[in-house]
Amino acid sequence: ALVNVGAELVKEVPGRVSTEVDARLAYDTHGIVRK
Repeated sequence: ALVNVGAELVKEVPGRVSTEVDARLAYDTHGIVRK
């Protein structure tokens, strides 16, 4: 899911895109969305 977000950002933003997520939230989709 998060990989898809990165792929969509690459289409919109020129250059490099880095997606960072707190390791504690890595498998917490709702936590990521809240953040």
